Amino acid sequence: MSADPKWLEILKASGWQTAALTAASALTLYLNATKRFPVPLDSWVVQTAEVSVVVFGFLTIFSVGPRITKTANIVASMLAHRLMIRRAQRQVVKDIPLMSPKERKIIGFLLANNLKLFTNSIDGGDANTLIAKGLVVCALPPGQPASTFGVSFKVPDHVWEVFVEHKEEFPNTWKTGEPYPYSPSWLVR
Repeated sequence: MSADPKWLEILKASGWQTAALTAASALTLYLNATKRFPVPLDSWVVQTAEVSVVVFGFLTIFSVGPRITKTANIVASMLAHRLMIRRAQRQVVKDIPLMSPKERKIIGFLLANNLKLFTNSIDGGDANTLIAKGLVVCALPPGQPASTFGVSFKVPDHVWEVFVEHKEEFPNTWKTGEPYPYSPSWLVR
């Protein structure tokens, strides 16, 4: 008489099935140890339950392990991204006292008009130093057409939060009729 290989099918069981079998085996051992059964279990039943706890426990760990690892990687990635943003925000706060009057005027205008997005010439105009510092970035998605004098720029969200917190350091000195502070006069070009 040969052994039936059907019992190896349990290795294909999903994580929740092996977890249920592990819990059932452990519960059987617990109930026997605390004498909750009317008659103590035979030694071969106890040994089978012990082996089942080990085998099904490892199968559960190995089937759930990759999911736990994937979740941990996602969480670690999110934390690393948040840490990077915090560092960038701290750097922006350090850079505020070092900003030129022209840069402060541009940021003051954007804050006063609640503009995170604006159009400017392709070279960035007077906002080119803000672009060089990473406080303003190009907002063109790939494939979007733009003209030489109509390129979209934006203040990144994490930088905008810092500017709003320090709004008093950026007075709005722009007057109606003047060219926008980020765009140099056509006479200068």
